[in-house]
Amino acid sequence: NIETLIKAMPHILKEYKKVHLDIVGKGHLQEKFKNLVKKLKIERNVKLFGKISNKELLEAYNACDVFCLPSLAELEGMVVLEAMACGKPIVIANSKNSASTFFVEDNGLLFKAKDPKDLAKKLLTLLKDDELREKMAKKSYLNSKDYDINKSVDKLEKIYSAVKNGRKIAQ
Repeated sequence: NIETLIKAMPHILKEYKKVHLDIVGKGHLQEKFKNLVKKLKIERNVKLFGKISNKELLEAYNACDVFCLPSLAELEGMVVLEAMACGKPIVIANSKNSASTFFVEDNGLLFKAKDPKDLAKKLLTLLKDDELREKMAKKSYLNSKDYDINKSVDKLEKIYSAVKNGRKIAQ
């Protein structure tokens, strides 16, 4: 739902002129998004990078002030975890089909899915408040530790063992 993010930019630019939106990743709607950026006359503030290397992706995470995932459906939310591990506050679409909403715990904000004005409001909240942004960034980094691969494997092994041995699984 990148279209919502792009449509939020004119609302943000009315209040915060220095903002830049970098969109990473390539999909079949790339040309549509380029045309929307031109139509909204925000080419100076929005850049569509397409597919980039893992090194460049890490650099992009570390360069940004806020990470936004406007997706309406998300199964794992790996990009959210990557942003959190880089200590970024997150802004996520509040969609019932997105597992990423569960990552928002005092480390970011949820916005009304498909609502560019609400997304702009949430992004401006973080962009204008350095202290809040820093607080949420630290919380993101700490929360990302809960998803360490070794911890996840340990949890899966305990569940597997419990099922195998006919025991109930403790929550």
